[in-house]
Formats: sequence, structure tokens, C-alpha cells
Amino acid sequence: RNILLKGYQGWAGRALVGIKALSICSDILNDYTIVIYSNTNSEDIKIASQLLSQDFNLKVVLLDENTPHDTILYNHSLARISIGLSIGDAISTSLLEAMAVGSFPIQSCTSCANEWFDNNITGYIVPPEDPNDIANYIRKALSDDDFQHGLLDRLVARGRGHDVERAHDRHT
Repeated sequence: RNILLKGYQGWAGRALVGIKALSICSDILNDYTIVIYSNTNSEDIKIASQLLSQDFNLKVVLLDENTPHDTILYNHSLARISIGLSIGDAISTSLLEAMAVGSFPIQSCTSCANEWFDNNITGYIVPPEDPNDIANYIRKALSDDDFQHGLLDRLVARGRGHDVERAHDRHT
């Protein structure tokens, strides 16, 4: 019961918007662990993560910038949803990693995610700077169990990630 957030913040990354979105829907996150990873140890992300944990009594894990890539992939595989927000991104590697291991992607509309998944079917494409809209999609993704349980079947049926079923079986 994890939620993974790509924790890049700066010129393009919008992890703080993601943290704000998670705070908006914190009432449904008590049973989840929020895992945030980044390539830098941003003080903004550290402080926002601590506040998210303290203010809303949520379990938040901030992965160190030196976390091995295999560990990031493993965390994607444990996540019910993986969130990536940016104002500029080609194809997001974290999006592809999430899809490959069966985590439901919530990705900003500034990437070419629409070329890799069907919006509202196998992922959600969201505006990168609207935490209220993102929170609504987080709520939708976490509350629709029928939708979630059929996700892997729909991904495989659409020819995305041939190893998705095997990755899902390995971690369930």
C-alpha cells in the first residue's frame, strides 16, 4: 500500500505540487506509505516531506539520493500509484518504470505520456501545477478497486510491457 512520488523540484520538476496534492487528499492516505525519491537532497523536499508526515500523521519515506536504481524499481513495483510531475519532460523514465512493473501512473501532461498509455484507462494525465486536480485523480485511482484490479489486464491487452504480469506476480 505505497504511493511513489518522483521528488524532483526545481526548474522543471514539480514534486512540491505533488506533496500539496497528497496533503489535500490526506484523509484517504492513512493506510499508505508515501515514498518520495529524487536525484538531489533538496531541502524543500525534505521539509515538505516532514510537514506532510507531521501535519497529517502520514508515513512518509524519503529515499536518499544514492538509492540504487533497483531499489527505485522495487518501490515502483510496490506502489499502487506512481506520480511524476514536471513542466517539461520528454518521455519520463519513471513513467515507463512504473508501467513496466504494474504501478498505475499519474503523469503530468507535459510529457509524451499520451503516446504510452490511454488517459483515464491505463493512467491519468494531469496538469503539473494544479494540486487540487491532481488530488482528485489520486482519490479516483485509490478508491476504484475494480478499476485497479483490471489495470494489469488492460496494460497487457494493449501490448504495453510484456513483463508486467510477471513483475506483478512476483510482488503480490
